[in-house]
Amino acid sequence: MRYIFIALGVVFFIIGVVGILTPIPFGIVFLTLSIVLLVPTVPRFARVVQGMRGRFSLLNRGLHGITRRAPMPYRRILRQTEPTDL
Repeated sequence: MRYIFIALGVVFFIIGVVGILTPIPFGIVFLTLSIVLLVPTVPRFARVVQGMRGRFSLLNRGLHGITRRAPMPYRRILRQTEPTDL
């Protein structure tokens, strides 16, 4: 099951990166799905996302807004990537 989540997370990540480049950035949805799938299964990915959130305030604000509206299981996963130096 872990490998299925990793494969889906990678596919959603690639679709999300391509989707960000379109005029209507629907890729944000796919990037969020990839984060939700990859953070619990790949600890290194959680640290990378946490570092990127600390470095890029726009990404942090966007993920913070998504975290506030997400259902509880997904909110818990997204909170694992919050930067520690707030």
